[in-house]
Amino acid sequence: MLKTDWIETLAEVKRLGSFTAVARKRGVTTMAISKQIAQFESRINEALVNRSKRTLTLTEVGESILLRSQQLLAEKEALDSWLEERNSEPSGTLKVAVLEEPVLRLTLTPWLGDFLQRYPKIKLEIETLSRISDFQQVKADVFWGVGPYLGELMPGLKRKPLLKTRFGIYASPEYLQRYGTPENPSDLKGHFVIGSSHNQPPNLLIVKGGRDFSDKRIEGAYLETKVISDNNGLLFAEQGLGLINSAESLLNHKLSLKPMNLVPVLESYWLDGIEAYAYFHQTKIEQPKVRAFLDFFYGKLDQWGA
Repeated sequence: MLKTDWIETLAEVKRLGSFTAVARKRGVTTMAISKQIAQFESRINEALVNRSKRTLTLTEVGESILLRSQQLLAEKEALDSWLEERNSEPSGTLKVAVLEEPVLRLTLTPWLGDFLQRYPKIKLEIETLSRISDFQQVKADVFWGVGPYLGELMPGLKRKPLLKTRFGIYASPEYLQRYGTPENPSDLKGHFVIGSSHNQPPNLLIVKGGRDFSDKRIEGAYLETKVISDNNGLLFAEQGLGLINSAESLLNHKLSLKPMNLVPVLESYWLDGIEAYAYFHQTKIEQPKVRAFLDFFYGKLDQWGA
């Protein structure tokens, strides 16, 4: 008979990378963690952890078990939270993962103080991730402001729409003066893009009619890069380092600290109908802290100016 404790331990080993790190977090001995994993392996007669490397990694079987156990672990956590909170206000640690720093800054940060004053027993842990694939490595209660691809990557999640916007192309006036203003995708030869490590490859400019890349949702062109970053791309674009993709709603956000010195380019070739969602675990017993977070911040949608 499998124990959920074993699966939780395996998940922490993957997340933290060593038995010692898990033991330190739990306040137990490394031997105790190693013994749990050994019992798990003995029970299923399969190796779960590759022990030959300095940082532990999971075997294919270990990865498959965690993938199939996501719903189980979410249900257990929801039940634990419900038992603790059913006669009291929402409490506990709420982990939120966000892909883009501007999304965090413009849609959550302005009201975090108000939220924590209303729910003083909730402790927030917010993590900004640099790549889509990182979401699979993070144990979070809410994944905020992420596109439909996360639902494909982690199909067990439930989602709620946040915004719908155009995905535009922008450049600084200085850049356009130096390199010229493209009128259609065929004019992009000789131009630069602010590379994003969110994209694979990172030198992709998303544009309708782009001939270098195409899938069922987007088209694009591969351009030369002067800088590649997972953050602050708009600031680099302001400095004239290249063209950049950005959600139109972020550039026009009324809570932006200052207007960006960027102008739209190739508007006829922008992507329409780009959607972002809040994702959370689909559980039979909803966690009060998750419901409190979603209700509070969805109540601020009309203040985004998006």
